[in-house]
Amino acid sequence: MQLFIGYLITVVLMAAATALGLWAPRRPHLLARASFWVGQVIRELPAYALAWLLISTVLAWVDGAFTAAANWPALALASLTTVGLTIIAARGVAARAAVDAALTPLERASNQHRHAPHRWPSAIQGLLFPFTVPGRAVRRVTNIAYGSDRKQRLDVWLPRSRPADQPPRPVLVYLHGGGYFSGSRRRTAQELLARFARNGWVCVTADYRLRPQVGLDGHLADARSVMSWSREHAAEYGADPGPVVLIGSSAGAHMSSIIALSGDEVAAVVGYCGYYGAYYGAEQGQSSPISLANSDAPPFLVVDGSHDTDVPRELAAQFVARLKAVSTAPVVRIELPGAQHNFDLRASVRFGAVIAGTARFLDAIGVSGHRQDELG
Repeated sequence: MQLFIGYLITVVLMAAATALGLWAPRRPHLLARASFWVGQVIRELPAYALAWLLISTVLAWVDGAFTAAANWPALALASLTTVGLTIIAARGVAARAAVDAALTPLERASNQHRHAPHRWPSAIQGLLFPFTVPGRAVRRVTNIAYGSDRKQRLDVWLPRSRPADQPPRPVLVYLHGGGYFSGSRRRTAQELLARFARNGWVCVTADYRLRPQVGLDGHLADARSVMSWSREHAAEYGADPGPVVLIGSSAGAHMSSIIALSGDEVAAVVGYCGYYGAYYGAEQGQSSPISLANSDAPPFLVVDGSHDTDVPRELAAQFVARLKAVSTAPVVRIELPGAQHNFDLRASVRFGAVIAGTARFLDAIGVSGHRQDELG
């Protein structure tokens, strides 16, 4: 009996988490936040949830919990939850098709050959071991100061060795999210940094000063200092000292977009689950990427989730539409089926497809020359 009570609690909690993973409510606020915190985990780790549910069910079965008809509703709920988790897993796999659909037209227009599909070893890793392991091929230089404040620190991810005939690539600068009041350079997009570093890129990931210590001007000043540091030190790490590739998540995507649209020389911008409206309390204008869109914009890749409850979903569509209307550079949007905010927290199947798509985008616009089959 005691085992069945534990099983029942497990099933109810798992069913609730799965419902939040399938559903993306924007209101009321409590449900939206629950979907954000619980859903983002269940969406990226469905195999773990399925395994937990299966093991719990087998143990309850062996214990004889289902000989009593009164306990069958728990088994029925577990079965429905299994169906829900399978749907969530299928949505993660569907990210590859979404990436293909968005990038194939650009590749055809730029005369790029279609890249090899997402490799099964990476898909298996995403299902069974969605955690970043940089490996011996990657070297990290950590906690480098680019300013006097304790938050002004960066890490460099780079290949331990590089073929002598490989041309230097731009530095990839990654800016974390967190709504400008939280976040860390060591929390998100770690798999992106590891995979790109393994394939010859020099990647810089930085912290920056947050609210309420500074406002938007302070955030942007820090990001520009990181870019300047990256160009100044690019040659010593084997990278191109020219314009950098800016990649940002959430607030990092907002900041990257503002910098690229304000006249700073940037090779390309990639935004993950980005916010593209105005900064806190500010009017549209210099704090809104949508308002800043102009004909001199660099190439943009915008990746967002169909189930994002943390930022207004329509902003990404508005931003891309505005950019396409005024910019002469390539602009691509990928909407990931079933993805919540912060889909870059784990080395999941979904984020693996996004990383491969990022590599394909940079190939298609002529920024990189890596072998995408390895990044896949």
